[in-house]
Amino acid sequence: MTYAPDGSYSIISRKPSHTNSFEGTWQIRDRVLIMTLTNASDLKARRIVGGVERYSIIHVDDHQLICNEDGQTITLTR
Repeated sequence: MTYAPDGSYSIISRKPSHTNSFEGTWQIRDRVLIMTLTNASDLKARRIVGGVERYSIIHVDDHQLICNEDGQTITLTR
């Protein structure tokens, strides 16, 4: 998962049977991470291109992002 300084992101999901890629844009507004999907290799995910996901930011620093989506805490570390 890569969040670029230009406001784009890319995610590569590898599974034993296949690899999927997702691309989009991101921004932070009022402590909310907003991600908009613009491209997907997965045929099912292509139906949601243009979809927007919002994550409430609990904590962010140079090495960690902790956010919440619908009551579920998500922690990303680099």
